[in-house]
Amino acid sequence: MWALVSVGAAGCGGGSPVAVLPGGGGTGDIPPPPPPSTPSTPTPAGAVPVAGGAYGALTALQPAQLNGMSWPLAAAVNVLIDDVEESSLQIGMIARLTGGLDAGGASGLANEVLVRPSLRGPLSGLDAQGFTVNGVRVNLAATTQWAAGAVLSALRNGDVVQVHGHIHPVGATGAQLLATRVLRTTQRASLGIALGIQRPSLGSVANSLTINGLAFGTASALLANGAAAAPRDGALVHVVFEVQSDGSRRATQLAPVLPSLLADSTVRIQGFAYADGVSTDLRIADVPLDLPSAISRSSVEGRLVIASGLYRQGRLQVTALV
Repeated sequence: MWALVSVGAAGCGGGSPVAVLPGGGGTGDIPPPPPPSTPSTPTPAGAVPVAGGAYGALTALQPAQLNGMSWPLAAAVNVLIDDVEESSLQIGMIARLTGGLDAGGASGLANEVLVRPSLRGPLSGLDAQGFTVNGVRVNLAATTQWAAGAVLSALRNGDVVQVHGHIHPVGATGAQLLATRVLRTTQRASLGIALGIQRPSLGSVANSLTINGLAFGTASALLANGAAAAPRDGALVHVVFEVQSDGSRRATQLAPVLPSLLADSTVRIQGFAYADGVSTDLRIADVPLDLPSAISRSSVEGRLVIASGLYRQGRLQVTALV
């Protein structure tokens, strides 16, 4: 369910709608976010704003920094956080920002910020380089942010953690995540979050889906033909699930990893470039990329990049890569 708090334009904690995953009882439902708001405030003064957006890891706050660009928060900004314990923006969170860009595209003004953790569940396979959560190998880096009480030396196999990071699907069933923020949660382990490529065909088993080699039962409405949340084969899927008394997993919510950006907007998307194994597209966060002739596919695939360009009809027409 959604909870509301309020945030000032200069700050990042306080003033926004905050989506919190319930920690006890409930289903863990994540309702679909509202449509992104259109830019309403010039950025900077005197400039004509153009629709813009960004997706990636927050590297600074006040103002928010994302993909090398400054994103001050508008006075009436909506900040929506799907989280168990953290209800304000934090460095390392994976966020989608939408709003307006200045004419040169050097800075933006965020009208809406959406944050959603990548994984949540008990960890296993702990070593000096990372661990595994819900079938995804989580790799740690020097830049990984640790929330209070979560440091590598304090973690133990079986601890329930919540992780933000960049997903990199690998092979037919696996995935890896480069962690940008890790939190050890005190909430119950029976409510989890999984992230990965949907395989095999949705029609192979009634009312079920397989992600990272893990099977999830679902309510039939989630996978019905034409259902808004029903993923296509090869889609990168974000799943909220409950662990049943018999140990099975039941998906209660399916959501896109990157909710729609503003149509015909200039965006920067950070993530691993990967092939989904079903189409011929190269994707970042499930957004198909149209590369210019000067950029070869082989130079991009498998790399963590920032892609800039025009987002139109659900595709990113790439103009620059970092």
